[in-house]
Order: sequence, then C-alpha cells, then structure tokens
Amino acid sequence: MIPGTPQASLLFYKDFSAFLKNVGFQASEADLCLFVRLPPTAAIVVIWVDDYMIAFCEERVYLDFIAALRNKFDFTEKRTLDEFIGMKIKFERGKSLFVSQEAILHSLLLKLKVPAKASWRTPGTPGFIHTKSDCPQSDEERAQLVAEGKTPGLFKATIATINYPACWGRPDLTYNVNKLAKTQ
Repeated sequence: MIPGTPQASLLFYKDFSAFLKNVGFQASEADLCLFVRLPPTAAIVVIWVDDYMIAFCEERVYLDFIAALRNKFDFTEKRTLDEFIGMKIKFERGKSLFVSQEAILHSLLLKLKVPAKASWRTPGTPGFIHTKSDCPQSDEERAQLVAEGKTPGLFKATIATINYPACWGRPDLTYNVNKLAKTQ
C-alpha cells in the first residue's frame, strides 16, 4: 500500500481485514468496519479508514493480538482511549462506555462561525431541496463568499467533517451531507 494514493484506504482495509480473519475475527453483516471474535478470546475491532480501535476482555488476549499485529503492521499503540476519529470516549471498566461527538460538532460550528445561541430542530429545513441555484451564480457572488472566508476548501472540509458524525451516530445528517457533496 502506498499512502496518499486514491485507493490507499481500500487497500489497507483489504489487508487489515484479511489479517483479522486469519486471527479469528469475523466482519459484521451490519457494518463491514466492525469485526468480532467470539469467546474464549473475545474481542472487537472497529476500522475507520486507517484508524482502528480494539477492545478485549482479557489482557493476555490483547497482548497476543498486539504481538501478531506488530508482525504484520507498523503502528502506534495507545493503551487508553480517550478520543477516536473526533469522538470523545470515556470508559470505566465494568461500569460504562460513553462516546460523544460534541467536540467535533462544536469545532465545526466554531470554524463556520455559527453564533453560539443558534439552534435548529433538524439538520435541514423540511421540504427544502438543494439545487445548483443555491450555489453562487456569478464570479462576483463567489468573490464575495471568498472575501467572507467561505472558500471552496472550507466547504469541502465542512462536508468531510460532518461525514464523521453522520456515519457514527447521526444518520439524520446523511441526506444533507450527500446533497451538499453533489454540489462541490
């Protein structure tokens, strides 16, 4: 795999999932980024592009898995997880697991300069259909948006950032992300 190539994430997924299957994991039918291994060596692995999160019940099983993983991949190990792809994670062994997307959404609102007291009941206006007419029509309109800091790069970065919560717990955002991505 060559990092930065258009197919790098797909190639990594194929290589990593083949490794996981070789060490006893099965891909979930509901989400191909979720891999599960049943007892007695129970574990869960979640893959997102080239990031992955691993959860094990027993330390010995974890250490065996990490040793096998090191033989195949170069990676940085982080024993405690407090953040994963923009989501804050709080874990209390034997008690609870809390995952929050508040930080990534807050940073997005700051980047877009959305007023602190702004609120919406839905991620989009019900019945509104995005069309090309919603985009700037002239060079003057485009220049005005750029002067306000609303650049094509910011638009693309916003869509990419919103895609995280859309995929990981806010499916209500998916329709609007899809429609906005088509106007790039």
